[in-house]
Amino acid sequence: MWLLEKITERGERHGVALSMFIEAAPLKTEDLWVKLQAALDLISEHMPVWIDRMRRAGNSIHVRRIPGTRAMLRDNRYTILDPYLLADFVPAQIAASIVHEAMHAWLRARELNWERISRAREERACRAAEVRFGRRLLAAGVKGAELVLERAEPMLNAPDDEVAVEVDWEAWKANGMVTRINDIPVPLWLKRLIARRRGVLHTPAGRAAFGE
Repeated sequence: MWLLEKITERGERHGVALSMFIEAAPLKTEDLWVKLQAALDLISEHMPVWIDRMRRAGNSIHVRRIPGTRAMLRDNRYTILDPYLLADFVPAQIAASIVHEAMHAWLRARELNWERISRAREERACRAAEVRFGRRLLAAGVKGAELVLERAEPMLNAPDDEVAVEVDWEAWKANGMVTRINDIPVPLWLKRLIARRRGVLHTPAGRAAFGE
């Protein structure tokens, strides 16, 4: 654990705490920091209410490998971003994902009766926050605003099972482990050995990545 702490990079932007640990992914953290900071700058400039809500809720942002998804919320207050979200998308899209997760955190902080609120309803609220943010960016002529809207708007009227997809968490964890092993710059035979010891070699993701 001490080694993880030592190699984790930390920062702050607009009062929001940030951290970055990308394991073996072949990415440059300095490039990812630039994209993350640019995304937070867009939120601060065009919809600062989300920065205020994140600060009040203690909602921090952590860049970690989470294969299979762009972003997620953990423990109702930790926004996790996959480093490839930062690497492969423009700041407007990254910012929209942050707003999406911040809406999850804000809703959870209100201590609503979640037994009476469907996952689809919660997810639509987060997509609606993305749409409002995307329209603000579009009006300001920000690059990538139309991509934010293209992704979020169709979900507002989509069926519940498309808005809130059920996740097979065991398969998700296995896929994540396979991806992290595959990121390691070592020969295939060693990746197979590590995957076998981690119990993921014979999962569908493991067979696809490392062969039979």
